[in-house]
Amino acid sequence: LAEPYGLKLGKDVVIDRLSTVQGSEATIPIVNAYESNHPITEDFNLRTVFPLSSSVSVIEGNDAATLIASTTSFPGSWAETDLKGVSSGKAEFNESSDKKGPVGLLGIGEKVGENGNTDSRFVLLGSSSFLINAYAAQSGNPMLFLNTVSWMVNDGGIISFNRPGLEEYPVILSSQHLQMIFFIAILLVPIVFFGSAIFIYRRRRLL
Repeated sequence: LAEPYGLKLGKDVVIDRLSTVQGSEATIPIVNAYESNHPITEDFNLRTVFPLSSSVSVIEGNDAATLIASTTSFPGSWAETDLKGVSSGKAEFNESSDKKGPVGLLGIGEKVGENGNTDSRFVLLGSSSFLINAYAAQSGNPMLFLNTVSWMVNDGGIISFNRPGLEEYPVILSSQHLQMIFFIAILLVPIVFFGSAIFIYRRRRLL
């Protein structure tokens, strides 16, 4: 379906090590920079996340397609073809089979008809979890999606670049953060209170 429009979806998972610095998982690439010469992302500066995304690439020799969202450069990111390694948490770059970053995550294409006019528009998104509720309030994903739909229906007047009045900086918790919260809230705090109660009880008995 995508190849007639000059786009290709890879059989891989995009790994972005720099996402771990921002509190995310390596399999959840975080994008802060976009294609500045396209109407969808011309002035777009919100952070977007692409959970468990496959790579999106432009077929060589096709000028009708372009990538508007990509990861950072290698060695920060790459497209990992060893899916078993990803699931076990042991993904490593293999030069013979993996693709170096920057890796495309969102591609758009146009198909020109026989009369020379644009016949149809096409968008290829590498992540099927791009719009799930878990990330809706933590990123600019909904806004980027609405801008993309506006471009597809050829209505640039309703494209919006940033949500007005949004000054918060949401944090995406990694597995390490969740384990720390579990250890402190579920284990450490109850043990401290329980130990304090025993200490106070035994001290009062001695008085």
